[in-house]
Amino acid sequence: MTEAIGALAQMFGIELTPTRVMAVIAAVVLVLSPAILRNMRTSHARTLLKESRVADGEARVALEDRVLAIVSGRKHGLVAVIEEAHRIRRNSLARRALVELRELIGPTAEVRRLARLTDPNPLPASPSELGLQVEKLRDAGLSDKAASRLRRGLTRWPTDPWLQELASPEEDAVSSA
Repeated sequence: MTEAIGALAQMFGIELTPTRVMAVIAAVVLVLSPAILRNMRTSHARTLLKESRVADGEARVALEDRVLAIVSGRKHGLVAVIEEAHRIRRNSLARRALVELRELIGPTAEVRRLARLTDPNPLPASPSELGLQVEKLRDAGLSDKAASRLRRGLTRWPTDPWLQELASPEEDAVSSA
C-alpha cells in the first residue's frame, strides 16, 4: 500500500520515503479520528438497539437507556437512533431521543421531519385530505376526534379556507352550548 501511495506521489513530482508515507497516513487517520469515533459509537448504539429486540422488561429498558447514553449530546447519533427505533417500531425510544435532539439543536427542519416520522397519529399530506378525514369522522359520530384532528390541522395549515370553514360550525356549536 505504501508503494502505491509513493508511486502516486512520484507521478506528481513528490518524492516520499516509506517513513513519510506512513506519517501522512497517520496524519490522515488522526485528522479523521473524531468522525471515525463518532461513527463507531453510532454503530455500537445501533447494534445494542438490535440486540434489545430479544430482551424483555427491565433488560430492554436498560439497553435502551444505554443506547441513549452512547449517543447523548451528538446530533448524528440521535438522528440515527430515532430512525432505527422507528424502523423497528420502538416509537417510545424514538420519542425519547427526539426530545433530547430537540433540546440539543432546537426546532430545525430535521427535527420537524423526525417528529412527523414518530408521530403516532400523523396528519395527512394536504389540507384537503384532512378535511375529508374530518368530515368522515363527523359523519361517523366521532366529533371529539374530528375536532382534535381539525385543531392540529389548523395549526399546520392556518390559512386554508376549507379547514377554517370546517372549524366555524364547530366554534358556533361550542359558543351556543
